[in-house]
Amino acid sequence: MQWTMISLIGRMGSPHENARRASQRPGTGKPTRLSRSVVQKGLAGSEGPEAGAFASDTGKGEPMSGELHRYFLNNGERRLHKWVHYFDIYERYFDQFRGRAPTILEIGIFGGGSLAMWRDYFGADATILGLDIKPETEKVAGAANRVYIGSQDDPALLDRVLAENPSIDIVIDDGSHVMRHMIATFEHLYPRISPNGVYLVEDTHTCYMSKFDGGLRREGSWMEFVKDRLDDLHATYTNGELKVSAFTRSTKSISIYDSIAVFEKAPQGKRQAFITEAMS
Repeated sequence: MQWTMISLIGRMGSPHENARRASQRPGTGKPTRLSRSVVQKGLAGSEGPEAGAFASDTGKGEPMSGELHRYFLNNGERRLHKWVHYFDIYERYFDQFRGRAPTILEIGIFGGGSLAMWRDYFGADATILGLDIKPETEKVAGAANRVYIGSQDDPALLDRVLAENPSIDIVIDDGSHVMRHMIATFEHLYPRISPNGVYLVEDTHTCYMSKFDGGLRREGSWMEFVKDRLDDLHATYTNGELKVSAFTRSTKSISIYDSIAVFEKAPQGKRQAFITEAMS
């Protein structure tokens, strides 16, 4: 069966904008449960410009399958709470790890639905890890997945996770969303995950909310931390004002989306520029 997202709002917008509106309770901006009556055909497999509200590409010129979105819509088991526009972002960065038995660490287990989704998406050979501060989340994590209980900013706990799983390919931070927790977790884990790993932080709209210690341009917020990392990424061009750091040498890209930040790692070589032109 094929699916397509039909906007429930009269005013037309981008596919992602329409999808987000369709997934919100009117007047609240808060997510609500999606009914399959909202959806009919086309997440994947259609042809032409209408071929699915979320089918973009994987970054390799190949169309995204929409598989994660379909899983979400058909989920009738463990609770799974996601903004609709997250799924094509996941596929853009995670598709490359399928079939490679990756190790995935998700911080924040909630109802256990996302761990089940990652297991389905990455397959039986993947190592799926969850970390949550609530002991009861062990009951919903699934027998095939391993759970660590504690705070995401506890360095001893993170060291234990790394010692027992020395090659983590993907980190998904969907934990407390408290600014200092997000920063502490990133600083501890990012240098130690796989050299070609991906570190994804979601729900970054909390960076603008005071209850998470966020705020617009507020010092100490995760978003201000990310802005500093953009400078670090370009340290080689600052004439020594910024030192070329381990972060600079190991980071391929930083991508910012609505409510998601993605860091892609890859060893970086010397920056070089050449000139090509017609023969004189």
